[in-house]
Amino acid sequence: MAFSFYVNRCGINPEEFLKSYSGYLQTDAYTGYNKIQEREDILPLACMAHARRYFEKALKSDYKRANYVLLEIAKLYKIEQQISTINDDEKVELRKTEAIPILDNLKLWLIEISPGLLPKMPFTDAVNYLLKNYNKLIVYAEHGYLSIDNNAAERAIRPIAIGRKNWMFLGNDGAGKTFSILTTIVNSCKINGINAYDYLNDVLLKLTIKDYQNPVELLPLNWVKNQELKVQ
Repeated sequence: MAFSFYVNRCGINPEEFLKSYSGYLQTDAYTGYNKIQEREDILPLACMAHARRYFEKALKSDYKRANYVLLEIAKLYKIEQQISTINDDEKVELRKTEAIPILDNLKLWLIEISPGLLPKMPFTDAVNYLLKNYNKLIVYAEHGYLSIDNNAAERAIRPIAIGRKNWMFLGNDGAGKTFSILTTIVNSCKINGINAYDYLNDVLLKLTIKDYQNPVELLPLNWVKNQELKVQ
């Protein structure tokens, strides 16, 4: 997991950060990602959790129809829960046989009711969001290693979003970049089940006594493997 710091939300920022990347890119529908998703080596993937939130907001004004969509989306998440422990090949087969029909039927229903929707209503916005991003929302079902949403990234960044309200300012741009580096390290440790203090204590000491030509071996994923070898 990696974090980066920028002083604004301009589209040039993800373009710069991901300039050497190729593959699937899962995002919400924020327009700042539009240009990078146009690259031939980038395969756009949308987030079902973001689509779901629109229908949650529409419950107050159109409960019956919004709740119907939420129940259909809940079926998709139930499938994900059931297949969480199986391999990718088995996942994609079950997604194709169980999830795709739900998605296709939901799309057809939304298209059918669309002509009668009032403009500038929460439910209308929700329907338009899902239909506009439908082709990107179903990509996850075609590959077992992809996720239905980007909630893992949302959970990782939540403490930072909450913290901003207390910190207000990081001091300067340099401090922001340092913070993003430290956050990358700490969250990478979390993902690999490492105590961040133990990791930093060991790695910083090693860096003071040895000139590492290949510092990749000190990344959390590789560091924990070396620790396991020592134990053996």
